[in-house]
Amino acid sequence: AAALTLRLGGSCGALSIKVKDSSGGGLRAAAAKVAIAAGAPHALRLSCFATCAVVGVAFGPLNIQLTDAYGNPLPSADLPLRLTVRRAATAVNGDDDDDGDGGDGEELECELIDSFCKASAAGVRGTAVVQLRVSNATPGPIRVTVSSDDGARVPLRSASVSLQLVS
Repeated sequence: AAALTLRLGGSCGALSIKVKDSSGGGLRAAAAKVAIAAGAPHALRLSCFATCAVVGVAFGPLNIQLTDAYGNPLPSADLPLRLTVRRAATAVNGDDDDDGDGGDGEELECELIDSFCKASAAGVRGTAVVQLRVSNATPGPIRVTVSSDDGARVPLRSASVSLQLVS
């Protein structure tokens, strides 16, 4: 009897596996349909369509998604989240993965203006959406970071987005 072991990883969804004996040993070809489900929580993703925020005015929306190690979305709306806004060391616009190197300056006071969840590929409560306001700060580059400590054995990777704070 022959045994075949496969370890699959990748995007969620259905796929077909076909196996055939190319050694000439006379084994019959076989096929199977399998479904890959999302894995364990691994990282947070943060996105914001804006490239700047105005001092004292709500900005966003900031979309927060939880993903597995392969980037498959998981429900994140009920995950305890921590948002911080810091003065950025350099002006870099766009989404960033937080590599934990520090590199940012003072933490700025921010206020949560609105939060809700919206449907995504992960389900009805798949994406957390927030709006923030930074008051009493001088204009310049800022970095918004989302992190979570939900008691998981492996901490989730945090995510950041850089914006320009203007008056």
